[in-house]
Amino acid sequence: MKRAFGTILIILIMYAVFIDLTNGTLPLVEHIQEESKETMTTYKYFEVTVKPGDTLVSLIESRGFFPEHIPIEQIVEDFIYLNNGISPEQMQPGQIYRIPYYDKVAE
Repeated sequence: MKRAFGTILIILIMYAVFIDLTNGTLPLVEHIQEESKETMTTYKYFEVTVKPGDTLVSLIESRGFFPEHIPIEQIVEDFIYLNNGISPEQMQPGQIYRIPYYDKVAE
């Protein structure tokens, strides 16, 4: 019984090594780098020094256009990404923040 179990275990290990060597288990590094370059270039932003009473929405509206085609949740996520994890509620007057900028939709 032990011999049969050992033989099955060795065959299973050899099969796993064969699959790993032929197909691979990790994605190509080049593919990951290309993906990150694409996402980094898709963010447009402007920098602004926050004054007392400013909110994320008021800062976006100060540019003369509010992107109604973008959900507010997405705008908040983009702000957090651009500012290294700082949420809009944590903005402090006198600090410089990156505010996401969105193009107008063609009408």
